[in-house]
Amino acid sequence: MLVTSYEYAHQIVDSNKNLSWDGWNILEAKESLGAEYKPDGKLINGKWHYVKSFNLTENGWEVPTKYVRSRMDSKS
Repeated sequence: MLVTSYEYAHQIVDSNKNLSWDGWNILEAKESLGAEYKPDGKLINGKWHYVKSFNLTENGWEVPTKYVRSRMDSKS
């Protein structure tokens, strides 16, 4: 889902432990032992994670619906 507001993107990142900021991009990191052997694997705080980046474009951030939906549900 396209997120066009920095404030809303920040709320999404703050409300999910798998998300963090890398400059203006949103990172999704999921812990996995198998990530050590994969190109998208990254060592974070001594544990291996699969990492995916949702880069800022001229339109905003394309964030998976599961993160946006969980944030929308918590608003009601």
